Amino acid sequence: IDGTQFGISDIYESPSDPRSPLKLIATCRSYNVPTKSVSLEEAVLSLSSEGSKKKRVYMNERVRVAAEKEREKK
Repeated sequence: IDGTQFGISDIYESPSDPRSPLKLIATCRSYNVPTKSVSLEEAVLSLSSEGSKKKRVYMNERVRVAAEKEREKK
């Protein structure tokens, strides 16, 4: 209501414990309490960042050259 922010410690990573992060967020949402999960947002950003994309490794030089030529055609 007044914009007070606080962090919560003593959180357990468990699918059945009510103190797990996602269950805690769900409980807060049911009472219309705005929440922000910083660690969850950071995890999603790290998965979608440019450096996290998988790169193909070609063991055969001819296959790599053919793949480059196919990319140039498009």
